[in-house]
Amino acid sequence: MPGRCNQHWGAQSPNEGALHIPLHPTQLQEELRTMTNIASVLEHAFSSPLEQAVRAASQTPGPTGAESKIPAPEEYSGKKGNAAKLYIQDCKTYFVANLSSFPTDNSRIMYVLMNGQYYLNGLPLAGDQDLLIDSWQAFEAGFLATCSDPAAPEVAECGINNLKQTASASDYATEFRVISGELEWSDSALMAAFRQGLKPYVRSKLIEHTIGSTITSLDELINTASLIDNTLFEARKKAQATLRSPSSSSNKPATGISAGFVTVEIRENCRKAGE
Repeated sequence: MPGRCNQHWGAQSPNEGALHIPLHPTQLQEELRTMTNIASVLEHAFSSPLEQAVRAASQTPGPTGAESKIPAPEEYSGKKGNAAKLYIQDCKTYFVANLSSFPTDNSRIMYVLMNGQYYLNGLPLAGDQDLLIDSWQAFEAGFLATCSDPAAPEVAECGINNLKQTASASDYATEFRVISGELEWSDSALMAAFRQGLKPYVRSKLIEHTIGSTITSLDELINTASLIDNTLFEARKKAQATLRSPSSSSNKPATGISAGFVTVEIRENCRKAGE
């Protein structure tokens, strides 16, 4: 299993996971297919004002809405698994920030098709084909089902079990969340895996902290572990600064025994001998 994990969970080549769509003999056929896809969406969106459709296609917010500070999603790369999920999530965020440009499901579906036309052109999505071009919910489900990676859960499970904290707990949590996004684990299972990957001293302090109290969610566990880790880091940094300070070394009491040092016991014995 570890060998297989290392094979999958490393850096991916640029073409790894891409959807390879058979090319047609002529450029004209490709263009016709692209136009057919777009025409199908437009046919079901005939009730929407033409201005809205044009704005959706050109990615330009309508004049009634405030200018969005969220950049448009990058064109879909064709990679399966988490890359497809992130692409759809970026699109949904962009739609929310530009509601006047994407007021209908059809306008959102058309945007996704046009923004990833090289990989999505002619690709049959899973699900009811009529619903796919009428309902964003159906389109999103079909897109993710088609662009999912069957091996992703197995690879993610291996990766999360091998993941260890090497820097801050916050950095570890970020990596953990990315990998766990491919898993359908319960919160309790994810919490157990997260604890296991923490540095020993953070895990030890976390156990002390939870005596008499209960952490009930992964978010709470991550926040608590990050707070403990940051507190310990600041304490170590302050201690090191104190040790390096010149004043601390000059005021530090001597711990060694000098040549002329006489212990209390010796002085007491001498006093009794002189009586």
